[in-house]
Amino acid sequence: MEGYFNFFSHLGWFGLIFFLSPLVISIIFLRKDQNKSKFTHYAVSFHGSLIVAVFFFSWIINFLEYSNDNWLIFLGFVMFLAAGSVIFSFLKFTGNKKYHFLHVVTLAVAPYLWFLATMFFTDRWL
Repeated sequence: MEGYFNFFSHLGWFGLIFFLSPLVISIIFLRKDQNKSKFTHYAVSFHGSLIVAVFFFSWIINFLEYSNDNWLIFLGFVMFLAAGSVIFSFLKFTGNKKYHFLHVVTLAVAPYLWFLATMFFTDRWL
């Protein structure tokens, strides 16, 4: 399989921690938010899990050899939703505001995952 990506051969355990950090941050926001509205409660914590989910989905698409350029529209839409969730979190999160510093990690990881997901979806590698 040309273009097959193996986490451990390329990144090691550091890479696994790097990719799962947005998911952990989403869980923290989910647990610490005090909103009564279920929509708001989940929307403020959706960003990290959405980023990780689209990354793993792109890996599966590449692994199953369904890669093509049409997936980039989907990727852009999902990353737009994730960015919107980060902004929504700043506005509506009712927990301790210090947790917003965790967005720095999410915003540092997201461009790299977007870059890798683009390569997975298109099957064009650097």
